[in-house]
Amino acid sequence: MRSPSSSPSNLTPGRVVRSMALAIIAAYLLGVLTAEPVRRVLEPSAGRSDMALVSEAYQLVEQHYVDKSAVKPQEMAYAAIRAMLDTLGDRSHTQFLTKTERDFQQASLQGHFGGIGAEISTQGDRPVIVAPMDGSPAQRAGIRPGDVILAVDGEDTAKMPLEQLILKVRGPTGQPVRLSIQHQGEDTPTDLTITREQIQLRSVTSRYFEDQGILHLRLSQFAQGGASAIRQAIEEARPQGLRGIIMDVRNNPGGLLDQAVDVTSQFLGEGNVLLEQDRDGNRKPFPVKAGGAATDVPLVVLVNHGSASSAEVFAGAIQDYKRAPIVGATTFGTGTVLSSWELRDGSSLLLGFAYWLTPDGRMIRDNGITPDVAIDMSPDVLPLTPDREADLSLDEITAQDPQLAAAFQILQGETPTPQAPAAGS
Repeated sequence: MRSPSSSPSNLTPGRVVRSMALAIIAAYLLGVLTAEPVRRVLEPSAGRSDMALVSEAYQLVEQHYVDKSAVKPQEMAYAAIRAMLDTLGDRSHTQFLTKTERDFQQASLQGHFGGIGAEISTQGDRPVIVAPMDGSPAQRAGIRPGDVILAVDGEDTAKMPLEQLILKVRGPTGQPVRLSIQHQGEDTPTDLTITREQIQLRSVTSRYFEDQGILHLRLSQFAQGGASAIRQAIEEARPQGLRGIIMDVRNNPGGLLDQAVDVTSQFLGEGNVLLEQDRDGNRKPFPVKAGGAATDVPLVVLVNHGSASSAEVFAGAIQDYKRAPIVGATTFGTGTVLSSWELRDGSSLLLGFAYWLTPDGRMIRDNGITPDVAIDMSPDVLPLTPDREADLSLDEITAQDPQLAAAFQILQGETPTPQAPAAGS
């Protein structure tokens, strides 16, 4: 069943847009409480004799495994579903969510959720704190920018997908979460127990550099209200002599499709934002909406490997129409459109049912968006955000963040020196 509400990565109403033959099987697996429902669903008469192997394996485990208490049907069903989806190769886009995870993800896209109040990114194979929000539980507990999260509630975070980590950190307000943190410059990890609170997400932050007439706009995800907040920041900067915009979608994992269209439309006067291609090759265009706030303002777009999904749609459209240079590193390469099918216990499958293409028909999936100006950043360096750069001078900012420095150079009429990405990055 397709969910009536939008959910992660990229969505239209009733459609989750992120990364269906197995959906029915998975739905029945979720209802397993004894071996009998598995047998009924997965017998060869159901039309797939190979899937009956799952039933056969479950029956053997249920009947013969020495530790009866370890046979937990729901956990086994969830694991089976996740394993099936992994074979599709949709790189953490197509995915299975428990009911709790689904609720948290939908709350995030609405801009509010229970959590600790910290922006999290990845460096290497570990999650890292970009910055705690002012007055948040994370800040009060002593979380600092650059802190590495080693474990969440005792579970090692090495190679854990970022979205999975975020869902583990978020949770019901008033409930604690245990984090093992490695502070920069310290040898011994610190264990913190932080009580979650209601967090109001600010998906858009900005800083206006008056002397340069440049607005640094940071969009952390394509959540509700993002486009209107961007428009407001632009309109506030115009009377102050706005001469250029740096649109920063680094480490932006995506979000709602309507926000991708609305945000892109602030900078393009005409054309399409993207093309949606179904499994039969049919393509549906999503046109630019008229009346953008900054179609005539010089622009630079910042991306990196953490830019995914809707962020790639935005960057791809800007690049295809040669509206602005794309600066940074090749994006993640998530180009499937998700739809949400709710299962019987409130969990859901987010399944890719179409591809997203740039207006010129370029496939985003597995390719990503290649920047026009490649600027490498060490994995040990976190991109600056308007919040983090608030007390820094422009010289200090450009010294710390080479991608942001290149954007300023371009808008000031200078030519930045491209830096080829390091091997393996």
